[in-house]
Amino acid sequence: HSRSFPKIDVFEDHLFLVVHGILLDREQRDFANSPVNIFLGRNYLVTNHPQPVRSIRSTKTLLSKSDSAIARGPDFLMHTILDFLVDNYQPILDEMDEIVDEIEHRIVEKPEEKVLHDILAFKRTLQRMRRIAAYQKEILNRLSREDFAVIDPKLHIYFRDVFDHLGRIEQTIDST
Repeated sequence: HSRSFPKIDVFEDHLFLVVHGILLDREQRDFANSPVNIFLGRNYLVTNHPQPVRSIRSTKTLLSKSDSAIARGPDFLMHTILDFLVDNYQPILDEMDEIVDEIEHRIVEKPEEKVLHDILAFKRTLQRMRRIAAYQKEILNRLSREDFAVIDPKLHIYFRDVFDHLGRIEQTIDST
């Protein structure tokens, strides 16, 4: 698990973001957060990540079909990466919902102390996921409202859409 929290640092001529993709480890009933460092300048976007990240792969696939995201600039390309990153939460939440169903079944069929341990561990997992989502939601809130030299203000609405989606993800986590 990465210990760096999602964040945004503002510099005169670029932004530095740390965001997290998530990967489910079904066996461990946990998820791994996969940090992505993003450097955004007026004419460039650089990502750095220690392991493959699905949102980067999805963005590359999209770019191989059409270069419209590149043509719209590095700020729009960053939006595309963040949008895919948030979209990737949903399948993991669906899997976690299945884990909850399985734990509930075990409580009814064969209640034992291990089930209580599993419930508490799973609750901690959800709290960790919610904390990461909350940090990322704050980053997206800033990207959708603040004026940054390297982001076209016309893109605020796109970042706002990703912010809203992450809010719905947060609500899903809370109701799990």
